[in-house]
Order: sequence, then C-alpha cells, then structure tokens
Amino acid sequence: MGGLEISRERYDEAIRWLTRALDYNPLHRQARYQLATALRVSGRMAEAKPHLDFYAKFQAKLAEFDRLHDEVAANPTDSETRYRLGVLCLEFDSAEAGLFWLRSVLSMKPDHPQAHAALAAHYQKLATSKPEYQPIANDHRRRAAANSVAAE
Repeated sequence: MGGLEISRERYDEAIRWLTRALDYNPLHRQARYQLATALRVSGRMAEAKPHLDFYAKFQAKLAEFDRLHDEVAANPTDSETRYRLGVLCLEFDSAEAGLFWLRSVLSMKPDHPQAHAALAAHYQKLATSKPEYQPIANDHRRRAAANSVAAE
C-alpha cells in the first residue's frame, strides 16, 4: 500500500502504511527505501536518513549475500558459510531466513558456539518485548559459553 500511496503522491498515507510494515518487519529493505523516499519528498530528511543508511548498508552487503548463497549451493555441508549467511540474514534480510540458516548449522554441528551466540543475541532482543523468549536466549547463551570453552 505504501508504494501505491507514493505513486499517488499521498506521502503522509505512504508514511503511515510503510511505518506499519516496518513495525511488522523492520528488515524489509523495500519498505525502508520507500519510507525514506516518502519522508524525503515530505521534507523530513532527518527522519529519512536512518532508512537510507540501512538501505545503503544492505546494498553493500548484497554481493556478499549472493556469494554466500552460491557457496552454500556449491557446498551444502559447509556449516561456516551457513553461519555467515545466517548472521547476515538476521542483520539485513529477515529473522526467518537468519533462523533457518543458523538452525541448519546446529543440525550439522549441534555444538557450534558462534551459531548459539548469534541465536542468543537474536532471542535476547526479542525478550525485551516478549519475555517468553528469555529462556531460549539463556539456553543458547549457556550452550555458546559451554561450547566455546570445550573448543579451547
């Protein structure tokens, strides 16, 4: 709806729709770009800047994202590439994709400390607004610590 409202030059409505979309998925890059556009056209450059910065960072990471996908396709059992892809997805793509890749690492290497640490950080963020995620964050944090000590 936000893109449609931009095409109609109804920027306040576009901002309202796109803000709602980002409340649902803060990593939605197209919604961020469109929101930045609507804010910029509305003369709200300071509000547009963080969305433009996110989009620019994403564009810079896109080549790495594509390369990692190609590496996983060529070597599906490479847990380190899956880990890097999971972390990148959590930061710039979607939680669902990031969780998929990190869980796939743990299905191959259940004691992978970095994957547990990344999952702990993700669930800790969620726990700030949804306390039911705190035990999951704690469990991954415990596993990350135990497995990093075991690896030494």
